[in-house]
Amino acid sequence: MRYKTREEIPLEYKWDLEAIFENIEKWEYDFKFVDDSIPKFADYKLTFKNSGEDLHKTLKLDEYLSNKLGKLYLYAFLSKDLDLNNSTFQNLEGRMKLLVSKYQNATAFITPNILEIGEKTLYKYMADIEELRIYKHFFENILRMKEHTLSADKEELLALSGPALQTSYNTFSLLKATEIDYGKTTNEKGEDEEISEAIFYGAMYSNDRDYRERVYRQFYKPYMNLKNTFASLFTGKMNADVFNAKAKNYSSSLEAALKPNNIPLEVYHNLVDSANAGLSSMHRWVALKKKILKYDDIHPYDMYVSLFPDSKKDYSFEDARAIVTNTLTLMGSHYIEAIKECFDNRRIDVYETKGKRSGAYSSGVTVGVDPYVLMNWNGTLNDVSTLIHELGHNMHSYFTGQVQPTVYASYPIFTAEVASITNENLLHEYLYYNSTSKLEKMNLIETYINKIVSTFFRQTQFAEFELLTHEITEKGNALNAEMLTNHYTDIFKKYYGPEMTDDKEEFHTWARVPHFYYNFYVYQYATGLAASEVLSKNIMEKGLPAAGKMMSFLSSGNSKYPIDTLKDAGVDMTSKATIDAVITKMNTLMDELENLI
Repeated sequence: MRYKTREEIPLEYKWDLEAIFENIEKWEYDFKFVDDSIPKFADYKLTFKNSGEDLHKTLKLDEYLSNKLGKLYLYAFLSKDLDLNNSTFQNLEGRMKLLVSKYQNATAFITPNILEIGEKTLYKYMADIEELRIYKHFFENILRMKEHTLSADKEELLALSGPALQTSYNTFSLLKATEIDYGKTTNEKGEDEEISEAIFYGAMYSNDRDYRERVYRQFYKPYMNLKNTFASLFTGKMNADVFNAKAKNYSSSLEAALKPNNIPLEVYHNLVDSANAGLSSMHRWVALKKKILKYDDIHPYDMYVSLFPDSKKDYSFEDARAIVTNTLTLMGSHYIEAIKECFDNRRIDVYETKGKRSGAYSSGVTVGVDPYVLMNWNGTLNDVSTLIHELGHNMHSYFTGQVQPTVYASYPIFTAEVASITNENLLHEYLYYNSTSKLEKMNLIETYINKIVSTFFRQTQFAEFELLTHEITEKGNALNAEMLTNHYTDIFKKYYGPEMTDDKEEFHTWARVPHFYYNFYVYQYATGLAASEVLSKNIMEKGLPAAGKMMSFLSSGNSKYPIDTLKDAGVDMTSKATIDAVITKMNTLMDELENLI
């Protein structure tokens, strides 16, 4: 298989990055403007606490420059992701990281000085100056985090450490994207095929078991061969997280990750506890899949192949656009108009090309610029699901950016997966209820179960491993490749049960998961799935009134704490019942599937 070049892809399937900056020269102009403007904060630092007017001027300068900074960064990292071998764009992103660190260092005085102003004076300023009243939640959140805010000079020093603490992740990303050679194999047609991440994920859905195994074992070879290198990078990230937690007076890395968004620690622990209590459902699914496939043994590379291969369909990107649009009409005309703009204005980069970043993502909120979606399209149902998932992120970012002022124009990681998985749920229901084929219905049920397995159980499995490795590091104990593999092995076996065959490749999965470098991100896929089950059910049953609540959620940004935002939308994430409902749903689906069979 030969990768296409960017030039071979039609224009309508590629990002329009000129909507951000017309060319690099314009980017360089704004880069210099921000770089030259940063020293202004030294003057504002002297007058910041003098009056409400000075406070407001400083906040407005911060917003103005940070918006420009966000736009600069967006252009740099999107350009880089289209060709990871392009040194020009690697250089742009590298310069941006240094500029961000410089900016953070220059503005590090803001939060500790707001604390020094004090609650009483802040409320007086807000009473006197109308323009400051919008910052009420912002100020209250800073006051809440007082014990974890350092003095201005220490915050500046911590900001300076940012680039160094990102080295593990940056090296992991480059190694994984540009220097690992996964080798070649023969595909289902007997043709030579160069393995990539996209090929790997596509192969796991193949009906050719020998092909699945060939790709699977070949794909893991570089991770196993470089396990000590990846262990060093992994350990570096653990040490960085522990350093940040200790520097900011947190009791643990987990608290450092959750408390800034006011997420109770029991939400994380409830998730892990509930998943462990429901592992019989996972074991049941592994055994059921093995039985229906009529295998003597079942391997990790068998977990995504369809039980019903005759129902397999290929989807063009145009097919997917129609399905996505029809599915999301439940969300109302305003939502559909925004989806149409995303398609029509080249905000989606569709096809895999040589050097392009693998996987899929939505670029997030950048004030003044509509968000972008990256895809690597292979024409599977999974690609359709990924597209509607990323468009959920995209709409969350779009409406937040449209509605919220700059101070609240982002959203916390905890709510980041809710909109996207809600879209996936709506897609399943649309396809299921519009299907007249029993075989297709069984395939869709299986697809939904696979989503629960991969998004709830597998991500909670990752979350449990991530918590364990942080706790080991916090106790002052070292991690190495052998220990990481052994710990991952124990947790994997617990989750997948006695029917699953032990494959040494799978036990090295810790080495290839980029989300382990995101600091307690993965658990939010699972909590996001739980929340989305409630929200999608409400939308399907109650129609536009529930969709209206969802639109309010999508537009809320950081104007409230995420737990409260979800409660307003109708979901209580502090309740174990919300988590347990996912396991109940999985058992119901397995019952239905067995009855259909």
